[in-house]
Amino acid sequence: MDANNWLLLKLLISFLEHEDPLVVMVALFDLGEFCRFFPNGRLIVKSLGGKDLALGLVQSEHAEIANHALTCTSKIMVANWNAVQ
Repeated sequence: MDANNWLLLKLLISFLEHEDPLVVMVALFDLGEFCRFFPNGRLIVKSLGGKDLALGLVQSEHAEIANHALTCTSKIMVANWNAVQ
């Protein structure tokens, strides 16, 4: 994900603005998982604007997108996953 100046991550974040709800939901899930497992992933996602886009989707009229967005933003905000488990 870190190759070519985070090109793949930027592409994943751009999918948060896609017109297909399924694409948006998959992107939200993958973005949240990136934040969970990549060292400093949440800081990188924040710096690329992913957190703001995901937060905006929490208020989506599509209930499933809103649910995935809430889960994604929760994963972005957790600083220490060892403390959660």
